[in-house]
Amino acid sequence: MAKINLRPWREELRAEKQKQFVVMILGAAIIAGGLVFLWKTDMDSRIAYQQSRNAYIETATKKLDQQIKE
Repeated sequence: MAKINLRPWREELRAEKQKQFVVMILGAAIIAGGLVFLWKTDMDSRIAYQQSRNAYIETATKKLDQQIKE
């Protein structure tokens, strides 16, 4: 009598590949989220630096305007 393999190896293989796919997608999403966070933090820092420079220029301009009026 021929031996019949009743073990559902195809379903097991499919389930394992699906699990690997989900792990890879989650990993990619976490990495993408981290990159977005780093980019946003860098942009916020650059904006804050530019705003402080603008404020300095504004105060210097006001001082010069006062000196010109005198």
